[in-house]
Amino acid sequence: MPATFFIVGENALTERGLLQRMIREGHEVGSHTYTHPNLATVGKTQTLFELNTTQRLFQAFTGRTLKLFRAPFFGDAEPTTADEILPVWDAQNRGYISVGLHVDSEDWQRPGVQAIINNVLSRIASAPAACNDTSESQCSRNVVLLHDSGGDRSQTVAALPILIDTLRAHGYRFVAVSELAGLSWDMVQGTNLQHALMLASRHLARHPDAEPVVMVVTDGEPTAHLLADGSAWFDWPTHPETLAVTMAEVERITRRGATINVFMLDDEPGLVRFVDSVAKRNGGRVFTSDADRLGEYVVSDYIRARKGPRASA
Repeated sequence: MPATFFIVGENALTERGLLQRMIREGHEVGSHTYTHPNLATVGKTQTLFELNTTQRLFQAFTGRTLKLFRAPFFGDAEPTTADEILPVWDAQNRGYISVGLHVDSEDWQRPGVQAIINNVLSRIASAPAACNDTSESQCSRNVVLLHDSGGDRSQTVAALPILIDTLRAHGYRFVAVSELAGLSWDMVQGTNLQHALMLASRHLARHPDAEPVVMVVTDGEPTAHLLADGSAWFDWPTHPETLAVTMAEVERITRRGATINVFMLDDEPGLVRFVDSVAKRNGGRVFTSDADRLGEYVVSDYIRARKGPRASA
């Protein structure tokens, strides 16, 4: 039966074999930070440290990348206040998919095996027949939270096979988070501008009569690129190799005589530095816009390009 484990980095530091077993058995693994702090109280610098340190540890131990994230404390519910939402936003900007929960077993309180079973089954049974935009955030009851660390978890271990057998008997099927959400890990995590520029270059080559304008919309600096075998490789902070191959595509498009106009949705210093280097090399324009006005800016730039002697690409 597949499960999705969210690891605390400092706990995983001495559990390389266990991490590799999770991967070998087909489970999914996500980040639960490195030291399990309340991210609503620590600030952006600490949040990014927590994400990056756990990511690097997991990559070193397994050769794979963490793509899922669950925040401690308020990750046990839907974040609602600004100090809760911002860490989730920071994680999303680094390519993570944040995962909440629908059913809290409350096993962390060690209430007894039967209480854990009752908590899960009663909350699943109380789910409405359908969910819509006006439903409560935990409407679907599809994600059940259980703990495998943080103290004596013998009650959880004892309750788990009973829960599995009971839910299966009622027709439930167990899947990992990615399948539940309809995600495919063929998609590229992070910002793979290198690949996007490669595709743009091919498009321009197929349409030599078009106005050579490439419009880039981004909220983060490049964090992914294609390897020689065609697979995508992700790392954060931006790896020098990712930066180098992305700038090589900027150079290739520039030699074609194409203009790269960049629409920035964030003013993060790394993104600003990168976009500035693109503009200096290519000579294109840079726009700073929020998401609400992005369409207005893009359409205006598109119309401006069409006023040239040729139709815009």
